[in-house]
Amino acid sequence: NEVLAAALRAWRRSEARKFGVPAFRVFPDRTLLALAEQQPANESELLAVKGVGPALARKYGEKILAIVRNAAG
Repeated sequence: NEVLAAALRAWRRSEARKFGVPAFRVFPDRTLLALAEQQPANESELLAVKGVGPALARKYGEKILAIVRNAAG
């Protein structure tokens, strides 16, 4: 899903700027692509995405799930 992947990249870029870190430190490309591919709808599905652990789910989970919902429609 290119629309979702683009939305996730834009969000990641914004988060990276906010924290003054490289974008890959927020999430690597591989994880963003997995998120766009799997389109998790809840926290348990989010945690099933390779590269997303409990700490990242706590920190970014709500925002990622909202981006997925918005891109879906």
